[in-house]
Amino acid sequence: FMGPFGFLIERARMSEDKGQFDQEDKIFSGKSAGMIIRREVFEKLNGFDRDYWIFLEDTDLFWRTWLLGWEVRFCPKIVVEHAYLTKEKPMKFYVENKVFYRGARNTIMNLVKNIEAKRWWVVLVNVLCWLVLGVVLCLKGDFQRGWAMFAGVGWNIINLPKTLKKRMVCGNKLPDEVMAKRSLGYYLGKAKAYVTGKPF
Repeated sequence: FMGPFGFLIERARMSEDKGQFDQEDKIFSGKSAGMIIRREVFEKLNGFDRDYWIFLEDTDLFWRTWLLGWEVRFCPKIVVEHAYLTKEKPMKFYVENKVFYRGARNTIMNLVKNIEAKRWWVVLVNVLCWLVLGVVLCLKGDFQRGWAMFAGVGWNIINLPKTLKKRMVCGNKLPDEVMAKRSLGYYLGKAKAYVTGKPF
């Protein structure tokens, strides 16, 4: 789902699987590691935006799919395993591959490119969240990850004109079914996970 402050919300987060995800359903975004897309849609969207490289490039693609008037759906019969903070992909992997930099950079870029004009305040809130997280990490002595978030914000400021040119001109917007609200505790938990490096 898309949260009110521009961050992704995993719909199964903090949920026990009791079969409630065993049916096809609308979702905001999937993962590029386990997706199928119609060729005609992919070509109309000009594929993935190369400015992303990795991380949230799929979110941008799916958001633009919605804006083009198509739907994105979850298919329960397809199973994909995706390593995260495992021995195959420990925290060192994410630091070395600039995931924290790209997390801040690409989340903000997604909003600048795709959000409705009347909801531009979400971009400012999102930027503030990244800056606060960066400050907290620096205060903890984790300057590498903290600075990565500052750099991600800075990239968007420098490249704002370029990103604005990529905005799609269309009358479509995200349907309510793929928007989600969460409590403040949820967002604090996510922030803690980012700071501590432990899954939330």
